[in-house]
Amino acid sequence: MKVITIKQPWATLIAKGYKEYEFRTWKTKYRGDILIHAGKGTDKEAMTRSESYVS
Repeated sequence: MKVITIKQPWATLIAKGYKEYEFRTWKTKYRGDILIHAGKGTDKEAMTRSESYVS
């Protein structure tokens, strides 16, 4: 199983189903289940914008 590290609040939004897609600059042929690792860093601007989604 693969793992992807994503900053908060994006990791929570993906886990709760509010954010369906995660775009990366690299390509992968892997399709299937993945684990979401919430990295230590946060996107502070996105945290304020996403507060209404996570409540």
